[in-house]
Amino acid sequence: MFPTFRQVVISLRDKSIDDALKEEKDKNSYSDNKLDIMTDARHACRKNSFHTDVTALGNLTHKVVGYSHVTKNQERSSQKHETFGTEKLYEDFERKRIKVKVHSHDRNASVSKYLSQNQPDVIDSYDTWHGAKEVRRNMAKITKGTRKNIGKTWHPELRDKSAGVKTHVYWAMKNCNGNAAQLVLLLDSIVDHYKQDHRNCHQTSRCKNNDYVPSRDIIRDPTAELLLRNSIKKPLYL
Repeated sequence: MFPTFRQVVISLRDKSIDDALKEEKDKNSYSDNKLDIMTDARHACRKNSFHTDVTALGNLTHKVVGYSHVTKNQERSSQKHETFGTEKLYEDFERKRIKVKVHSHDRNASVSKYLSQNQPDVIDSYDTWHGAKEVRRNMAKITKGTRKNIGKTWHPELRDKSAGVKTHVYWAMKNCNGNAAQLVLLLDSIVDHYKQDHRNCHQTSRCKNNDYVPSRDIIRDPTAELLLRNSIKKPLYL
């Protein structure tokens, strides 16, 4: 008897996930069958979705290492599908004797609650886009405002910094090698760079050249410096 199309797809899916898990484990430096994952949910429609796919990607390979399909027959509330699917992912990881060290997601409070209550050994984290989202919002607040709020909620020396800071923040998260102390150093160097202090800037940066001319306003006021440092580090809980 020939297998059905559904059976073939499930078989290929499971093989692909097993291959991705092996590749992810071969690439990481953990010795105890651990891995870092990123998860997100995809709904069949924007509101009251009947079907939801919750997928886990390996942090190093960005290949699918876990998958769960959630329907309203399993969980009536579409808003709870991502958390329900996350639980199923961890059940599958447990069956395969895989441990998760760092779990990055899209700032879903319910997922964070599940991890804190049911997976206390897992480090709860946000993906880079959502991790930097609050930085972008804060930059919008400190780069413009009314005259009476100059030096309080915003500063003219910061009005041209939004795009550059966003690029710097993503670069810092990408190049910190998962080291919190290194991340803090790289984020601090953003403010120092705009103060014309390039000691901690990367060696390949243009500002290391003797003929470098800054294209943005130099930060000279300590108030502007403090506003910028807080706007960069507080959203990242640093």
